[in-house]
Amino acid sequence: MLRTILTTVFLFGAGSALSDEKAALVVDIVGDATPAIEPFSELDAGETVELGPDAELIVMHYATCEEIHIAAGGLTIGRDAVRVDPAAEVIARDKVACPATVAFQEDANAAGAVVLRSAGDAMIAPRPIFVARGATQVEVRLGDRLIATAPVSGGRALWPADAPDLMVGETYALRMTGPGGDKAAAATVRGNAGVAILRYE
Repeated sequence: MLRTILTTVFLFGAGSALSDEKAALVVDIVGDATPAIEPFSELDAGETVELGPDAELIVMHYATCEEIHIAAGGLTIGRDAVRVDPAAEVIARDKVACPATVAFQEDANAAGAVVLRSAGDAMIAPRPIFVARGATQVEVRLGDRLIATAPVSGGRALWPADAPDLMVGETYALRMTGPGGDKAAAATVRGNAGVAILRYE
């Protein structure tokens, strides 16, 4: 049985998750699915996923702020809603925190200023998991002090085992490094925040 997790979607860029057709996040998957998908991958608007008879899937839909947990059957990801196959067993369908959109800027130096586009700070967990496809590493700083560097592997960066927990309520500077240069933004730590999606594109 899959366990639902709270998912915070943290988007770098001027647009939203839907502007490039990314419409949902795979929170977890067990068993076979067509097409084959992995945890923390994203699904495009219009994409259909069919599950094997013993499979389970949890997705978080960006536009409706829903986390949907199904067994067997399948679903279709729309821009504005998710259509669940009548043959699927709906285990849970819950509202979650809506995605926060954060603007990035080119980071010319380690202390580069950041500009937040959202009404408030984006949130990350004390030991965050980052989905950062296209980047090679994620760096977290508090002021001028480097807290940790998390390498990106398979599009995902895990918080290093030897790194300290981030302080709840504190705001940190995030910097992504990749082939196109560095990009920066800020996030505040919340105890129940989940996965953070960082768009490098």
